[in-house]
Amino acid sequence: MGALPNFQMRSVGPVVYLVVSDHIDTLTIYFFNKFGNKLGSEKYEPTLKFMKELQKSTTVKYQLPKKERKEMADPTFLFQKDFSKVYRTITNTLGITHKYPYTVLVNKNLQLSLIRMFGCKRVKKELHIPQNLKDKNYLELLVTVEWFYSYLTSSIPTLEENTDTIILYDLAILLSAVFNLKFLNKVSVLKLLPHKITIQNLAIYELHIPAI
Repeated sequence: MGALPNFQMRSVGPVVYLVVSDHIDTLTIYFFNKFGNKLGSEKYEPTLKFMKELQKSTTVKYQLPKKERKEMADPTFLFQKDFSKVYRTITNTLGITHKYPYTVLVNKNLQLSLIRMFGCKRVKKELHIPQNLKDKNYLELLVTVEWFYSYLTSSIPTLEENTDTIILYDLAILLSAVFNLKFLNKVSVLKLLPHKITIQNLAIYELHIPAI
């Protein structure tokens, strides 16, 4: 049967009891009424938010073993914290106030790829990042590229999901390498797929200079 997982008996109010079976990366919670009859069970992901809510709304009656659970840090929270730190450093270095327009989320189903966007996915106003990107030491480069890309797209009118944004992202990669030369090696191994540029709605303007 293997080792007995950690478990706790908790009470919710005066009548309902929970038995929490802790498997580190998942929790199985069994529900009982005041007579000890099992009402059912559910599996939960022990995120930082969920664990805080569980501790806040229940009282521990019994715990085996007696030691406290070592909390698992929320990967998205830690990533957002590190992302913001690097982003602020770039902002302070350039002296340009620019707010990042996307919400950073860690996606464990994505993998770092040495192509444009490093395996990340942009979904509306969210940037989904591979969980292993930080472990591979690509976080600082990604944040720098995202800083320049978001600044360029906010300054230059573009069409969403168009070739324009791809060109601007490639430009952001080049600017990142100029901004920090230590990125040159990482940038040089990126496989940037070629793309065609289509010019639409070309407008030619005549500049009128008043006589002096």
